[in-house]
Amino acid sequence: MEEINREILIIFIIIDFFIVFILFFLGLFFIYKGIKEKHNKEGNSVQNKHEQNRNNKENENNLGDFSWIKKIECAKPNTEFWFNSVLFEKDKLYIAGIFEDYTKNLGLICMDLKGDVIFAKSWVVKDYLDMGFSDINNYDRHNILLSGWIGNQSFLSILDKKSFSLRIKKVFETGSMVIDSNEDFIFSATLDGFIFKLNKKNLAINGLKKIDNASFNYISLQNKKGEYVGLYDIKGMVIILDRDFSKILRAYKTNIYQKPLIDEDGFLYLLDQQDNILIMSKIDIVKGNIVLTKQYNTVHDFSTGDFYVSSDCRTDSILLAITFDNTDKEKGNDIEFLRINKNDLNVMWSAIFGTNEDEEVAMKTICSLPDNYLFSARHSKTGKYGYAIKLNTTKKFDNAYITTRNTVAIDIDYKPVQDFSVSLNSKVKIINKPIPKVEEKKIDLIIIDL
Repeated sequence: MEEINREILIIFIIIDFFIVFILFFLGLFFIYKGIKEKHNKEGNSVQNKHEQNRNNKENENNLGDFSWIKKIECAKPNTEFWFNSVLFEKDKLYIAGIFEDYTKNLGLICMDLKGDVIFAKSWVVKDYLDMGFSDINNYDRHNILLSGWIGNQSFLSILDKKSFSLRIKKVFETGSMVIDSNEDFIFSATLDGFIFKLNKKNLAINGLKKIDNASFNYISLQNKKGEYVGLYDIKGMVIILDRDFSKILRAYKTNIYQKPLIDEDGFLYLLDQQDNILIMSKIDIVKGNIVLTKQYNTVHDFSTGDFYVSSDCRTDSILLAITFDNTDKEKGNDIEFLRINKNDLNVMWSAIFGTNEDEEVAMKTICSLPDNYLFSARHSKTGKYGYAIKLNTTKKFDNAYITTRNTVAIDIDYKPVQDFSVSLNSKVKIINKPIPKVEEKKIDLIIIDL
């Protein structure tokens, strides 16, 4: 009996030995496999990185990086266009405005980030000879907002991001409408002084007011918190209200055409000119005190030109695009781009863009892109051609069209003039009008790389 037990014990010992032996070699196998997979993965990662770098190099153009300048013309003779607003949305750039072919029609150009045209479309409304997009803004993950005018009425429309089809959703008996939006509301202002919000869910009007004798062509929201709304009256005034339109907080007179810029900390960056020199003031909206004011030695004086300001996608800077009537100079009508530090109002980067065209060109659009880029679009006075521009605001340029320069900021004593006569009129109403059908037309463009 003892011999049987001893034999059984020996068998179990042998079995245990083989199990340990097998587990040991399995362990060595998996360790070797893991090292090999890691090596292959790292090798593939390096290879992919090299391929990506090679592709990036192939995408670089004559400006030396991902900046580009495109001259845009309509292929069809006697077709003109004007650029009124631009939008960066995920991986696309939109230019909204007017296409004119004997009548003024709704016009939209969509480009990718390389500057290639995805589509160019025009929409017409039967029995109307004058219409156009005045503004473009984000709506939701499926649609984009576009506002403007049809005859003497304003409208709000949405563009499907996949099909690029347009639907007019609201028509009001007001002047042309500009817009901005947050998660819940579309904030609107019109050329005849109306201000109101539209609920995004049902587009019902909320908080309707009017500022008599005002004519608004810009509206902007505070970047993140959304506590303040800025308006620009083309008569020369920047007005700041609370987001419910219950009271006017500040109203400043200005000689510069601009989109009000309010940052997330509650500061207004007000543009003005003194002795034809550009100045910018940083103003605490709540306290009303002037934190800082600087003037800038831009290339030319501010006796003429159009001005537009927009915030950079980073929270540290402001973008300016300034048009100068410079048709008697070598480069024709010049545009100066500025990127300004929001803390000290010093210039972080500036550049001059110009061509040898002898026709006045207007610059009213600019928006910020990721990685310190800006996007802007400009059109000639007659609408015969335009330019789409994407620039790296950290890069030095020196070629026939774009040149960086050292724009200097100087501290000055300056007190903006407030207007205490501005008041809200709540005893007003807006009439909804029938929604018309739109007919879509394709537009053929000629794109020239500069």
